Amino acid sequence: MSATIVEFAIPLVLIVLDYAFNRSGLIEAVEVRTIFNPTREDSLSNWVSSLQELAIGVVAALIYAHGRITQSGSPWMRRGWLFIALLFAYVSIDDGMSVHERVGTALANWNPDGVVDLYPSYPWQLIFVPLFGAAGLVMLFVLYGQLSWGQLLFFCVGVGMIMFAQSLDFIEGSSIVLSDAMSHFQKAIEEAIEMSGMALIFFAFARHLVTVTRGRRLRFV
Repeated sequence: MSATIVEFAIPLVLIVLDYAFNRSGLIEAVEVRTIFNPTREDSLSNWVSSLQELAIGVVAALIYAHGRITQSGSPWMRRGWLFIALLFAYVSIDDGMSVHERVGTALANWNPDGVVDLYPSYPWQLIFVPLFGAAGLVMLFVLYGQLSWGQLLFFCVGVGMIMFAQSLDFIEGSSIVLSDAMSHFQKAIEEAIEMSGMALIFFAFARHLVTVTRGRRLRFV
């Protein structure tokens, strides 16, 4: 439970750090201020987000390992947890290395027949939104019937928050012009909502891990 409380507290702490050390002008050195700027891909916020996603992947991997060791559940359901673990491991890597942004830039540079120009927001969304949407449906199929209703509710609300954050990202990448302060505030809120959604998913998976292991320690050797 303490880990979950920390997960939920992190977005609030990062917003406070952004205001205290970046927006307030308390620190004059731009190189230091960018560390606390959540709009930057090389910020503390992005690093913490990557760790958060990796933590979800680790919990999913432990659930898979428990099912494999005890031979509980169907093989397809166990493979489903392995898929979820690998998915969140990839998301963590993607977040840390800005993979989707790089792919989006490559797509925009390629731009066959000007098709990409017709899309009103970030080009990477053309590729990754359908892929992650399909992955979300696979996860829902795997989790339905395995998680308790409460755990499934936390998962669905978490996914909903991430989808809402991505809709803000769509607006950010569109032609809508916002002031610098409003743009920064929108990005900070977007990051906080997404991280809170990830915290809910972590909570759902962690509770399920406790349920299936009944508090026992996993032995791998």
